[in-house]
Amino acid sequence: MDRTEKNLDNQEAAERQIRQLKRLETLIDATFALVIVLVVYELPTPSSVNWSGGTLREFAAANAVAFPFSLIGLIMVVIYWLQNNALFGNLKYTDNCHTAASIIQIFLLLFYMYAIGLGIGFKGDEGLLALQSIAAASVGFLAAVGWWYAGKNRRLITDNTTCQQVRNIQLGTLAEPVTALITLPCSLLGSKIWSLAWLTYPLLVWFFGRWKKPE
Repeated sequence: MDRTEKNLDNQEAAERQIRQLKRLETLIDATFALVIVLVVYELPTPSSVNWSGGTLREFAAANAVAFPFSLIGLIMVVIYWLQNNALFGNLKYTDNCHTAASIIQIFLLLFYMYAIGLGIGFKGDEGLLALQSIAAASVGFLAAVGWWYAGKNRRLITDNTTCQQVRNIQLGTLAEPVTALITLPCSLLGSKIWSLAWLTYPLLVWFFGRWKKPE
């Protein structure tokens, strides 16, 4: 095979990887849209819980577990969607390994929604709180691994993404899963403490942000 044929093969492979990236982005966007719908769907309504009467305040008090769970789930989904935009916005290609990791991340995101539904249904069972923390942490750490793979030897990232940007983005992927890990032991203390533990997220964003360097 001469040099011209090799160049043509490389060009065709690059074009396939670009098309694969676009399809992957479409799949991920559709999944996030579905997940947001599922989060809203999990919110209790008088008809879904067979509420027989009373005031709105009484209804909210009777479903005090469901509303925080859904709110935390919605916030985490939005954060991960914004994170995904930042990661994919700096990709030039994808390959089979990166695509497989992204699809597993999609599955874990849907599993996170399943865990939220179980937690609401079983009124904040400690084991299900832990399951939500594990699922959320898994989504975040897999995103971090996917970015590390993409940035290794600059194999998938765009030419104008600097090495410092790669490092800063990597640091930016850590706050969410580390927050989820912090909430894991807090699940043993009940749903209120577990819910409050998610408030450590802004502190971790600040902490990892201090390690970032000017680009």
